[in-house]
Amino acid sequence: MTRAGAGDADDGTTAGCAPAPGGAPGERRLVLVRHGESEANAGRPCPDPCSSPLTARGLRQAERVAHGWRAAPGLIVTSSFVRARQTAGATARRFPGVPCRVWPVGEFRYLSGPPARLASPAGRRPLADAYWRRADPRHRDGPGAESFQELLERAARFLRRAAGLPYGAGPDAAVTVVFTHELFMRAVLWRTLLPDRPVDPDAMSAFHGWRRSLPIGNTGVVQLAVDEEFGVRLKSVGEGGAGVEAP
Repeated sequence: MTRAGAGDADDGTTAGCAPAPGGAPGERRLVLVRHGESEANAGRPCPDPCSSPLTARGLRQAERVAHGWRAAPGLIVTSSFVRARQTAGATARRFPGVPCRVWPVGEFRYLSGPPARLASPAGRRPLADAYWRRADPRHRDGPGAESFQELLERAARFLRRAAGLPYGAGPDAAVTVVFTHELFMRAVLWRTLLPDRPVDPDAMSAFHGWRRSLPIGNTGVVQLAVDEEFGVRLKSVGEGGAGVEAP
């Protein structure tokens, strides 16, 4: 796959990728996949969250994902973050010729500060705890950071864009696989399950608490169905296809 820049702009990159069989006729399936284990997930220092690569275990996880698809999809989407692109790359190599695009589906970057302090989990933890205790959806921590409200707006834009994709020919052409990140996946789930909930301090606190009760591990999967009659619907969460209740 062609390497993208630091941002998550749609760069029009075409590569190759894949996923699972489509749903009912007239239904689009969105399969969101969290990246494999990264150096940061393993607790290793990482000054730039965009460039944290996969560990050896993460690379093996990406290969398992790639070999788990039963058919090629119509489209693969990835964030520009290195760990997401590496995870997507394994699927791309299995299914050459399927279009691949970089969309703004990167991780929620809510902290801003000295790179040396943000590089380690121990340095980030007190800053993260203070951010969530503040419970201000419009607070932007500093340069390069995103507010909680902006995260949910980005998730809503993603859903609108994905719902507008052409269906193409054949059942699997209506499947889009999205290699992305934990907090962005949660934001998409939130907007799917609670599209009309106001973005206020209570919602932000509930989102943070819900995160603890609904684990989405490395290469965890969220499947959504999109059709004209019912809009966006949750199909399953997790590798086992377990259901999830609204927070």
